[in-house]
Amino acid sequence: NKLAFAGLNTRIVVCPKGCTIPRHGHTHAEEIYVLSGKARLNGDLLGPGDLVRTEAGEFQEVEALEETRLIVMNVIDLP
Repeated sequence: NKLAFAGLNTRIVVCPKGCTIPRHGHTHAEEIYVLSGKARLNGDLLGPGDLVRTEAGEFQEVEALEETRLIVMNVIDLP
């Protein structure tokens, strides 16, 4: 599905245990807030209440060590 808007984007992402989000980058900064579970982001262990910001051009990869719920906030550009 193509997004019908550009601008600020906030969503809840549910990652089952063992889920990985391969190394990737974004054209804008992104903030990730952990609601529940445990995950590794670029090797750092994250748990409930942790907030991580990656700047534009930085790369990240995520591995869920247990079912993890994240709030992901970033900017979407339409092509």
